[in-house]
Amino acid sequence: MTESIRFDIKRIENEMNIINFKGNGDQEFNNDSFMEFKDQEVYNHLLKYYGKERMEQIQKSMTDAFLYTTIRVNSKTTNKAQLKKDMINHFEENERNLENRNHFKKLLEFNEIINSKSPSTTNEIEKQILNDTLFIKNEKNLKTPLPIYPQIIVDIMCGEAVLRGSHIFSVGILASNKYIKKGDMVSVFVNLDSLVLKGSIIEGVFKEKSAFVGNGISLLDRSEYNNTKTGVGIEMTERLFFCPPLNGVLEQNMFLQHLPSLMTVYQLEPKLGDRILDMCAAPGGKTTLIASLIQQQFDQQPSNNSTEIIALDKNKGKVKKVLDLCKKLSLDSFVKCYSRDSSKLLKEHQQDPSDKVIFKEGSFDKILLDGPCSGLGSKPRFIETSKLIDLQNCSDFQKKLLDVAVGLLKEGGTLVYSTCTINPEENELNVAYVLNKYPNMKLVEQTPHISQIGLENCGLDDQQRKLVQRYDPSDANIGTIGFFISKFIKN
Repeated sequence: MTESIRFDIKRIENEMNIINFKGNGDQEFNNDSFMEFKDQEVYNHLLKYYGKERMEQIQKSMTDAFLYTTIRVNSKTTNKAQLKKDMINHFEENERNLENRNHFKKLLEFNEIINSKSPSTTNEIEKQILNDTLFIKNEKNLKTPLPIYPQIIVDIMCGEAVLRGSHIFSVGILASNKYIKKGDMVSVFVNLDSLVLKGSIIEGVFKEKSAFVGNGISLLDRSEYNNTKTGVGIEMTERLFFCPPLNGVLEQNMFLQHLPSLMTVYQLEPKLGDRILDMCAAPGGKTTLIASLIQQQFDQQPSNNSTEIIALDKNKGKVKKVLDLCKKLSLDSFVKCYSRDSSKLLKEHQQDPSDKVIFKEGSFDKILLDGPCSGLGSKPRFIETSKLIDLQNCSDFQKKLLDVAVGLLKEGGTLVYSTCTINPEENELNVAYVLNKYPNMKLVEQTPHISQIGLENCGLDDQQRKLVQRYDPSDANIGTIGFFISKFIKN
C-alpha cells in the first residue's frame, strides 16, 4: 500500500455536502442521514399509519446496514460445524484488516440473536433454524473512518451494496480524483442527486450531495477504472459497519438470505409428501430453502419420495435462474420450475375452453406467496423512488394473487403470505381482505414469533394483530429489513 494523499478534514467539512458527515472541526463523524422520499405522496401515505416520530425512526434506520448477516447452511453439501470452520479459514486468509477479520470470525447462533438462554431452543422449528443458520453481527464501527483520502464516486446501488458488505467492482466507479495509483487509500462517496458521467475527473473535492460509505484500497490505477469490465476495483478496508464481504464465498455450501425470508419458509412447515407451490419463486432463495427442508426429511426417510415443489415465475429468464440455483445447491430433486402468470392459474382464467387447466383447485397442501411488492422495507437505502400509484397497483395485484392462492389450497392446507414492504395496504389490510372475503381462511399463530405485531387500525383486531409478524427496519433489537409475514389455514 502506497502513502496516499490526504485532504484536510476542515476542507471536507466546509466544501462538501455529505449527508452523513456533520463534523465540527474535531474530526467527528455523525450519521444523522435520513432516507428521502422522491414522491411526497408516498411519505404522506405512510405517515397516516406510522405518525411523524415513527417515520423519522424508519427513515434514519434505512440508511444503516441491517444488524445481522444471515448465513444459511446448505445441509446437502456440508454441515454447520464444517461451514463455521471454513468461514473462519476464509476470513483468516482473505481479510487484510485485522479488526474486520476478528469481528467477522465471531459467528453467532440463532438463539443468541433472539436472546434465548436455551442453546437447544424450545420447539422443533427453532431447533431446525438453529441447525440451519449462522449469523454475523454488522455492528457500527466505533472507530469511524474519516473521508480524508482521494475520492471515488459511485452510484446509489453500488453504495448501498457497500453497506451490505460488498467491495466495489470497477464497473461501479463513476468518477474519481485524477492521480490515483494501485495501492492508494481512497475514500468512497455515493452520488445522491447529480448527473455524474462515468469516467469523470474530480477537481479538488466532490461538491454535490453525497454520502460517505468508507475507505478502501484501490486495486487499479485510475486509468484502468473505465477499461476494466470485471473484478474488484476498490477493496473496502475501513467500513462504517462490520458487514462481511461474502459475494462468491463458499457459494455451494451456504446461501445469504435475510432473516425474515428464512422465517417465512419455516412458517410454511413443508413436510414429506406435501405438494407445495411457490407462486412467485424468483430469485429462488425461498424455493431452495423449501427444497432443503424436504431433502433433510427425505434423507431420514428415503422411501417417501412423493413430495412435489412447484416454483413459478412469469419471466422465463427468472425461472431459469431459479432452476440454476437449485442445481448449484444440489437441491433440484423435488423442484419443478415453470413460466406462468400466477394471477391466472385457475380454471376461470382459461382464455380458451380447449386450454389445459394448469392446476386443479384445492390441489396444494402448502402455498407460499411472497409476491411482487413495493419493496419499501429494503435497506440500506438512501432514496426511495416509488410513486403512490406503484403502491396501489401492488396492493391490487396482490389481492388477485391471494384469490388464486385460496382457490388452489386444499382444505386443511397452509398459506403463507409475505412481503418486503412496510406499506400496511400490502400487509395488514391484505390479510383483512382475505379474512373478510373467505370465511374458511383462518389466521393462525406463527412459531417462533420474533418480531413486532401488526399495526393498529388496519383491519385486524387485537388478537389477529398478534398472529402476524411485522419486521420494522427501525427495531434496534432485531435490525432486519422491513418485512411482513402472515399464516393461514383453510378450514
